[in-house]
Amino acid sequence: VMVFGSPTRDTSKFIRRMLMDGRPAGAHLLAPSAVQSAVVETWRAVVADGGAKFVRGQVVSTGTTPLARDTQYGAIQRFQGVMRDYLANSGQTDYNDTEHFLKNESEGEL
Repeated sequence: VMVFGSPTRDTSKFIRRMLMDGRPAGAHLLAPSAVQSAVVETWRAVVADGGAKFVRGQVVSTGTTPLARDTQYGAIQRFQGVMRDYLANSGQTDYNDTEHFLKNESEGEL
């Protein structure tokens, strides 16, 4: 199922219904980066509420930039080094794991 929409309440409602409805069982959800946050938040909420089981790879998000772990790109290699240094030495208190951006694809892509 491909979602081409805006990050609105209607899009979240569609995603929730798609994930909870038994008819598209086994379907995958493909969404562009514009609605990535809405997709991820809705998917997590549905799973947390018990409305659907977590299925690795069921939700796929596309984007125009590589993920933070795509080290074949020199820019990503530099990003990883700079981000690790920032998380370890900047005094920030939001994250206590210097590898957070590699473990959280939504934030790592940003």
